[in-house]
Amino acid sequence: MLRVTIEEVSPSNPQKKRVVRAMEIESATELSEQNDFHAIALGESPSQRRSGLVRGPGARLRWGPWKLVAQTIRALKLDLEDG
Repeated sequence: MLRVTIEEVSPSNPQKKRVVRAMEIESATELSEQNDFHAIALGESPSQRRSGLVRGPGARLRWGPWKLVAQTIRALKLDLEDG
């Protein structure tokens, strides 16, 4: 499973932080050439929650974590939200 957390950190006090968004991505299929992923994105309120299936590419091992996060953002239509 891959977990991505976005935190807001106070510049004057780095110990003071809060989670703004979080996302978890885990394999939905056996490790094979074609790998799909279940994803859930959490916001500050229940209305900001998104979940869905991210279809993997033909060559699973060519995807790094940032590409998977970008594909998940598109698949869950998170880039269309405010904030």
